[in-house]
Amino acid sequence: PLIITEDLESIPQEGCLLNLGDQVPPGFSRFAEVIEIVSNAQQDKEPARDRYKFYRDRGYPLDNQRITQDSEDSGP
Repeated sequence: PLIITEDLESIPQEGCLLNLGDQVPPGFSRFAEVIEIVSNAQQDKEPARDRYKFYRDRGYPLDNQRITQDSEDSGP
């Protein structure tokens, strides 16, 4: 199931968290995986870098993947 909420304490889900906010979500550590999608806009990159450092400094395993769309591969 997909649950959309601002209150992580109210949900039983503990598998995967998709964080769309600018802050490290409270209670994130009870999830098996946290995914964050960051745009190329500078105002999105700066808080994402702070979150990355937060996770890294606490020893969480990190996996970065650059997702881009090539103009030649964009299709019809």
